[in-house]
Amino acid sequence: MTHQMSEQNNSRNSNLHEECSTSSRLPDLSRIRAYYDETWLDYRMLWLNSQNRAIHFGYWEKHTRSHAQSLLAMNRVLASHLGIRSGQRILDAGCGVGGSAIWLAKTYDVEVLGITPVASQVARAHRYAQEQGVADRVSFEQQDYTHTVFPDASCRPHASAGEALLHSWLSGWAIPDLATADEWLEWTQDVGLHNVQLVDMTPNVRPSLRRLYWLAVLTWPAACTLHAVGLRSEMQHGNMRGAFDQYHALRRGLWFYALLTATAVQG
Repeated sequence: MTHQMSEQNNSRNSNLHEECSTSSRLPDLSRIRAYYDETWLDYRMLWLNSQNRAIHFGYWEKHTRSHAQSLLAMNRVLASHLGIRSGQRILDAGCGVGGSAIWLAKTYDVEVLGITPVASQVARAHRYAQEQGVADRVSFEQQDYTHTVFPDASCRPHASAGEALLHSWLSGWAIPDLATADEWLEWTQDVGLHNVQLVDMTPNVRPSLRRLYWLAVLTWPAACTLHAVGLRSEMQHGNMRGAFDQYHALRRGLWFYALLTATAVQG
C-alpha cells in the first residue's frame, strides 16, 4: 500500500467553481518555477530554519509555542492521519526543498520519494538529505505531480469581489485555482481510492496564516520601495501581495485549509 502526503487549500464557495473546465486548472509550470526561484530568499529569511526546511503552513495546538514547533507539528499530524509505519514507501507530491520527506525518513524509518516541478528545489533537497544523513532513504525528482511518470496503481468562476480577491492571492503565488471539498472527494472516488477522509484543519493553521500576514504587513513598506526601484521583481512583489490576500480571503470565508487522506489498494 502506498501513501501520499496531501495538504489541500479548498474553496468554500462552490458557486465560484461552476462551469469550470479542467484545462483552466492545469498548472503553469514555468510560472511556478519562476515563483519559487525568485521568492526563495523570502522563504529562507521569513519562514524556514536550519532544523526544519518546511515551506508549508504550521499546525498550532494548545502547547505550541513557536513557528518552528508548528511546522514540525504539521508533519506529525499528517503522518498520524496517514498511519505511517516503519518500512513503508511514501510519495511526497509537492515536496518543496525536502523538509517533510527528510523528517519522515528520520522519524519513521521509511523510504520517501519527493517530487516537485522546480529544479532548484530538487537540488536543495538532495543537499539537505545528505546533510541529515538520510540520502539512502530519501530521493527527489523533478516531476509535474499532475502528470507523473508513475503507473496508476503504484473554471472560470463568476465575477465577484470574492473572485477578485482570490485571483489576486492565487496569481501572486502562481496557483491556478482552488477546488471545493466536494470536487476533491469526487476526484478521489473517480480514480478508485478508498477510505477517503477530508478534515478541516483551518483552526489549527490559522495562527500560521496570521503570522504570514503580519510579516507581510511589517515588511510591506520596504518591499514596495525595493519594487519601485527595481530591486524586487513582479514575481517577488506578487508573493508579498499573496501573503496579504490569503488572510483577507480566509477571514471572508472564501477558502479553508484541509487534510485529505486516502488509500490505494494495489490489485
